[in-house]
Amino acid sequence: MSWEQRNADFCKAQTDAQMAYIEAEREVDRLQAENTKLRAERDHMWALRDTWQENDAKLREENERLRSVVSDGADNARELRAENAKLRELCTDMWSYINAPVNQRNSLKERLAVYDDLADRMRELGVDDG
Repeated sequence: MSWEQRNADFCKAQTDAQMAYIEAEREVDRLQAENTKLRAERDHMWALRDTWQENDAKLREENERLRSVVSDGADNARELRAENAKLRELCTDMWSYINAPVNQRNSLKERLAVYDDLADRMRELGVDDG
């Protein structure tokens, strides 16, 4: 092989090497840009995860608070229904006492005892008797 041929082969090899190097540099630049983008997305996802965890904790606290409110409300409703039943019973007894015909009423002593019982029950339920 002549030196011109060797020189041509060498130039071609050198050009091929330079082209491979340029392509490798382009690939490095592309991969670095992609890595930068992926790091930014990763950081954004970490921030979203942190926000999600904070919101999850807040939602759990709020859920617990609401459960407590609902539970308290149910307890209050039960108490109010019980008090309502006692007030209805008191009203029924008072109505019966007031509307009993005079000839069916007991002695004054017995009527005063009934009145005192009704007054005590009223006070227990928070009704002012006078």
